[in-house]
Amino acid sequence: MITVLSLVLCLFLPAATTSPVDQAWSAYLTEVQANATNGLQENCLPRRFPPVGAYRGTALLYHGYSACPQQFDEFAPLLAAAGYDVLVPLIPGMGNHFNNSESPPPRWKCPLDDCNGPLDHVEGLPIEPQGYVDFSGSMNAILRLAPAPRVVSGISVGATLAAFGGQEVFQGKALYDRQLILNPMLKGADKKEEMELRALNTNPLTRKLWFGWGTGCRKERAGGRAGICTFMVENAMAAGDFGCYITLGELKAAPNSSVAVLYDQGDPVVLTSSIRDLTAKYREQGAPTQSCVFNFTLHSMLSKWDDVGTNRWWTNELYCDMSQYLAYSEPFKIDSATNATEGNEHYCHLGCTASSCPYNFTAPVACPFTPPPSK
Repeated sequence: MITVLSLVLCLFLPAATTSPVDQAWSAYLTEVQANATNGLQENCLPRRFPPVGAYRGTALLYHGYSACPQQFDEFAPLLAAAGYDVLVPLIPGMGNHFNNSESPPPRWKCPLDDCNGPLDHVEGLPIEPQGYVDFSGSMNAILRLAPAPRVVSGISVGATLAAFGGQEVFQGKALYDRQLILNPMLKGADKKEEMELRALNTNPLTRKLWFGWGTGCRKERAGGRAGICTFMVENAMAAGDFGCYITLGELKAAPNSSVAVLYDQGDPVVLTSSIRDLTAKYREQGAPTQSCVFNFTLHSMLSKWDDVGTNRWWTNELYCDMSQYLAYSEPFKIDSATNATEGNEHYCHLGCTASSCPYNFTAPVACPFTPPPSK
């Protein structure tokens, strides 16, 4: 009898070959499983989607903070269909089994009162920015073994990892031909909350207190979202400092690596002006760069497991546009209209609307996609 777990392993574990990428990815999978002392959630297993047909390149996709590789289960097959070998690793510490044996923590242990349930098992989740630097380096080491072209993308902290790793120069050229940066986590949108967390992080005792995403994450978990809902102050600040001080603060764009930066207006998690600062740095350093803003007002705008119940009418069209950019270097379409509250950034063009392309949670995503004609 084929179990769900065995099916997942068949889909996502590499075949027994001797290519350098296969060997390195297999070693990575072994290491990930060994480091998860209590085991991994099934939907947090790292994914690999082999190319369909002739090999055209390798893609590296980073999921967002507190999420899992599951976040790219709809998008990754589109790149594989275009001939890309798609690797979706697990950010360390974000896929451990839930710690459901404990009751919700007392208020003093979660001072912002946003844990809303048992604490998660976050062993391995970085407590210093260097943890993200090291993780990016280990993934780039695997990608160096893959024949060019190589592309990288991510969302939220995953976008920050993509932007950091995308700076690498290998054998005199940019390691990645194209980078797609989605809602990068550089600075927090809630300045007051970030100041509170930064103050807590200065003390060895209070940095061990807990912080969480609140009731929304619990609802998503009940709907099938993998990942974690709670983490310590030091975990949150490690990710924040990696984005703000290392990725944004020390950015050195790789020559001839094309960059597309896409973000959402009024992002409730990320300070959007910091995203425009990142884009400006790319342009100042001569990187071929395009950017635009969406009108969803969401942070996790990709995965159907996030913000469950949202009419994600943009999904099929946006996924196809993303795959066209990463696989074929097709630029994103950008509207002439601008958003005055987002630095007069131009809107990303989408032919769909909430009424013309209502989202179907169970419908497969397929490309090419043609929006219905406007009425």
